[in-house]
Amino acid sequence: LIAPNDGGGQWAPRYLLSAYVPLTLLATDTLQELPRRAWALLLIVVLVVAGVWVQRAAYRTLRGTKATYGRLADAVGRLSNPGLPVVTDAWWLDQLAAAPLEHRNVLFAATEADGQDILRRFSALASPSVTVVRSRDVSASVDAWTTGTCYFVEAKEEVDVRGVVVYRLRHRCGHTEGIANR
Repeated sequence: LIAPNDGGGQWAPRYLLSAYVPLTLLATDTLQELPRRAWALLLIVVLVVAGVWVQRAAYRTLRGTKATYGRLADAVGRLSNPGLPVVTDAWWLDQLAAAPLEHRNVLFAATEADGQDILRRFSALASPSVTVVRSRDVSASVDAWTTGTCYFVEAKEEVDVRGVVVYRLRHRCGHTEGIANR
């Protein structure tokens, strides 16, 4: 009730951990004080079944969420290369697709101008490939970012996670110096 965030299945057990021992003692004491009647036994069974049902539902939700975020991580892993940059307007990308981003340089573009500036700088350095992850919440198109650069869309994959589109951009200008040769 006094949590500073909406913890849900992740934080609730941690917040309740300190209350576990006192609640267990109170529950045991309450069970001993209940009259030995059929309704009391039925109440206990209903509470245990409800607890198991809630745990099962939470597990299924968690499993579904992990599978969904796994599709995003797989797409980023397929369309990006270790050591090369990933540019995104999705501030949460590193939280949802952490595994494939471990060996990539992730840059956040807060505005369209930032994204365009980042890609222009990589284009000037002749970085051979840049992965761009855009959220449809902002704009799913990469055209505004690639204007004035030597990049073209080599591959594109839409992911059903938060409206994400992952692009692999390839450098096509005749530069021979740059990040690729350093």
